[in-house]
Amino acid sequence: MNLFTQYVLYFYLFICIVLLLYNVHYLNRIRRRARGHARRKRRWELDVWAVDTGIVAPQKLFWYMRRTENLLVFNEVMSVKILTRPQEVHTFFLEHPAEFRALAREYGRKPAMERAFFAYVVASYHPPLADEYDPLVETLLGYLDSSTVYCRENVLSALYALGSCQGVEHVYSILNEWGWFHSPKLLSDGMMRFAGDKETLVRRLWQHRREWDEALVTAVVQFAAMLPGDDFAPPFLNALEREKLPLELRFSLVRYFQRHACPQAEPMLLRLMEVHTGEQGQLAIAAAASLSAYRSPAARQALKDALHSRNWHIRYNAAASLGRLGLDGDEVEEIRASGDRYAMEMLDYALPTQPVHAGEGACV
Repeated sequence: MNLFTQYVLYFYLFICIVLLLYNVHYLNRIRRRARGHARRKRRWELDVWAVDTGIVAPQKLFWYMRRTENLLVFNEVMSVKILTRPQEVHTFFLEHPAEFRALAREYGRKPAMERAFFAYVVASYHPPLADEYDPLVETLLGYLDSSTVYCRENVLSALYALGSCQGVEHVYSILNEWGWFHSPKLLSDGMMRFAGDKETLVRRLWQHRREWDEALVTAVVQFAAMLPGDDFAPPFLNALEREKLPLELRFSLVRYFQRHACPQAEPMLLRLMEVHTGEQGQLAIAAAASLSAYRSPAARQALKDALHSRNWHIRYNAAASLGRLGLDGDEVEEIRASGDRYAMEMLDYALPTQPVHAGEGACV
């Protein structure tokens, strides 16, 4: 073995030893951190208990929570405690409002990610506020400056938990003013967690339909559709018939009358079913789905007529709606006698459990 080969082997052995030592050091460091984290968690459990019992002043605990790593441990402690003693967690927040507001202001000076985490803690554990004009709401609204989507979503979640109609309305106004897009699905699902009066929230937000972006108002309608009761049917129907609204918003309003069947809305749905092209054709797609909630002969006939539409989506929704309403043998025979192969194929496609054999013919 020549000298060069020996040097290469020695160097290779040296690298292996260094990597081994590094791995040992890294594993020991992880173990120390885990033990340290467990100790900090036990200490925080004791500190929270000491504050609850009056042994320790709350200012000391909240001073520690100014550091994000300590807030992380506090969050872990509360996430376990709220599963078995939720009232104690809520009481902890309610009994120390001044300290918590000061902590909120402190996190308001931190980067967006840390602000988002503080808002997450509020959303997870803080009970609804007795006064929706609480200074905590104003502080959280300040988190929107130079924020990220994640931060904005957590701020909204916090305001939902606090039950502040004014706060949610203010956030939506800011989203609209700055042109920040926020998924309507996220917004409507988030509002379902609102701890205050949900109907009041809808009425307050609906007032901005002419000034806010389409996506924001669409989220309000989708949220209203998930609520029980039909209180919003009259104003929604009036808006559909009398106001010039964006297409996506009108689409959501038409879909509203599927979950909330309203006899006064049926003539409007039938009119939409008469036009299968252009913008009205888009609304006919939603109307065909919504008519599944209406059992009048006129609605049934409109759905059968829609099976002959050139628009695939209208045909599909009409077939699905007829399936939900129920088709008898005479109606199936009527569709077969029309000679429209596409209508019968759509029934086979949308209603596989009720096969209709297609004959010859073309889509009208």
